[in-house]
Amino acid sequence: TPVLARSFVSCPPLSGFVTGNPRRDRACAQFNAAVLAEIRELSRSGLQGVVLSGNWLNVFGAPELRTIANPPRGNGSRLAAPEMVASLGATVDQLAALDLKVLIVAPVPVMRYDVPVCLARRDADGCGVRRQLIEAQRREVVRRLVELETGRPNVRVFDPLDALCDPGYCPAVRGGSILFADDDHLTATASRGLLPAARGSLAWAAESD
Repeated sequence: TPVLARSFVSCPPLSGFVTGNPRRDRACAQFNAAVLAEIRELSRSGLQGVVLSGNWLNVFGAPELRTIANPPRGNGSRLAAPEMVASLGATVDQLAALDLKVLIVAPVPVMRYDVPVCLARRDADGCGVRRQLIEAQRREVVRRLVELETGRPNVRVFDPLDALCDPGYCPAVRGGSILFADDDHLTATASRGLLPAARGSLAWAAESD
């Protein structure tokens, strides 16, 4: 299945996303409008689905790892920008109106440190993060993403956490391969390694009903 990627740095697929930098915000809004127009055109010629990915932890205002108690307390942390969830819902509904399937990718783990820098100073075990902390940081974000599936049969969420983390630990290195290019971006090797876990979700988004 042909895949067409569209991305713009620090610009999630949301309407009304504001950073406080007018020039950047204007460029992001123009980019998203152009991509939506392109999707409308492609939907007329056979496009079946769209995959939405972003730094949802940052966009929705999830807490930083350093602020989470160890071990974590409670069921999760409040989001600083929950209104952005509604903005993502608006994007999803715009795509659904075009009879497209929408696959939302849940956030990957965030490491405490820039992983390559950490590995230059520590062994690999000192650069990963306990899974319990990762889950506490992202729990509310994932819950909000999964809620977008409710009443929307054309929407699914793919969560890469199990593919990237062991039951108790989210490693920075696995099988001799570095998984992170910094603290929150996967290496190409790690991204390719997600394919077996994501294959079913991607096939669903690409297939016609």
